[in-house]
Order: sequence, then structure tokens, then C-alpha cells
Amino acid sequence: MPREGCGGDYKVSEAILRAAGFDSTELTDIFNVLKSRGGCCDCEALYNVAETSRLKTEYWRDRAKGLEVQATHLPHSRPAQ
Repeated sequence: MPREGCGGDYKVSEAILRAAGFDSTELTDIFNVLKSRGGCCDCEALYNVAETSRLKTEYWRDRAKGLEVQATHLPHSRPAQ
């Protein structure tokens, strides 16, 4: 399955949460918490909110190898170390 890209919003997160049964009011609360922790979109939630993620691992592995890191969408911040 191809990796979903970030569109600068919560499109992927919303789809996952709705499939898990969360309603609109709960989604608003969840996204407000994510924003307060530096996760202003799908990719930033993975980079800045999640303690560990495959994307964060790949980012730092490539940096350690001296490779140029290609992020799909990271306009607001850098990944947490």
C-alpha cells in the first residue's frame, strides 16, 4: 500500500479516527490537543506529538547517513529529536 502524503491538514487522521468511531465533537477536542503539542497537521502529529514513529526513524536515519531528507510536508517546524 503506498504511503499517504500530508496535505497540511488532518485528512488522514480524521479518516482513521472516524473509522474508530469518534464523532465531530471528539475530533475537535483531539485536534485541539494535537495543535497544542505542535501537531498542526498529519505529518507534524507524527513528528512532534508521537514519541516514536516510522517517519521520525527514517528522517533521523537519513540525517545520520548525511542524506538530504525529503519530507512530504513540514512547513511549520522541525522534527523533535
